[in-house]
Amino acid sequence: AEVGVDKLVSVSGLSLGGAQAGNYVLEAVSLRGTITAQDLSLKELTLQGLTVASRVYDGTTAAGAVTPGQLTGLVGLETLTVSGAAAAYSSAAVGAYQNVAVTYTLANGSGNTAGLASNYSLAAGSATGTITPMGLIITVDPVSLIHDFDGIAHAVVWTTTPAGISVDVLYNGSRTPPQTAGSYPVTLSSSDPNYSARLEVTLVIRLALRGLALNG
Repeated sequence: AEVGVDKLVSVSGLSLGGAQAGNYVLEAVSLRGTITAQDLSLKELTLQGLTVASRVYDGTTAAGAVTPGQLTGLVGLETLTVSGAAAAYSSAAVGAYQNVAVTYTLANGSGNTAGLASNYSLAAGSATGTITPMGLIITVDPVSLIHDFDGIAHAVVWTTTPAGISVDVLYNGSRTPPQTAGSYPVTLSSSDPNYSARLEVTLVIRLALRGLALNG
């Protein structure tokens, strides 16, 4: 019963008829035939409006949530539902990832316009996904913001949440902590591209009070 060509066909039940039938003998009949495959082609659908949601950096390569968009090519008023999943990004770092493969799953529709998903196909698609920086908390120790002049450079003391993230510190635009008396605007910002933070404080080095001894 399999598909194939030049297949032997058995023929039976043939007989001769008519007034002259007695003058003839019917020899055995041998035939060859072909069985072709049944056409099971699925109707192809297309998708419009595919998007992959932006997500915040979390140290993994997992892609954002997929919004499949609108199916086109359905027969008549038939409806189907579609869900999608995006492949992992090539890196866990913040950035835009283009041509991320997206695969789909079709499911039967519902109601009076329900369609059978088994009658359709939907090719995999692609989209751009984005990882955005994670928020960083920078905390400055207030004690490190006020000093009396002693001729020593004074830097602010800071910590981050999560801990261990590198921070750029600028003292009135310079990376060198000041040592002379004065008021200095200090800007602290994340130097790790996977985190986003900016904090502005003021460092004060007060004038020192010294007594003068007058001799003579």
